[in-house]
Amino acid sequence: MKKYRPEQIVQKLRQADVELGKGLSVKEVCRKIEVSQQTYYRWRQKYVEPESLIVWPTIAWWRSLRRLSDATGAQVDLHRE
Repeated sequence: MKKYRPEQIVQKLRQADVELGKGLSVKEVCRKIEVSQQTYYRWRQKYVEPESLIVWPTIAWWRSLRRLSDATGAQVDLHRE
């Protein structure tokens, strides 16, 4: 069993989304990104907003943003797009 970091999971989910957009089945996509279907669905449930398929920032991302802000003294506007 391989452990993936959240960044790797998000990358695989994005790759899966591209492949699904090309018309591949979930089974084929899972084979291509080298994870089981169960893992794929679990990751989607944890990392993706169901309605719009937007990947949510992970806790690690928020923490790194906070550290960057603290280290530089810069104010980070989290609500700006």
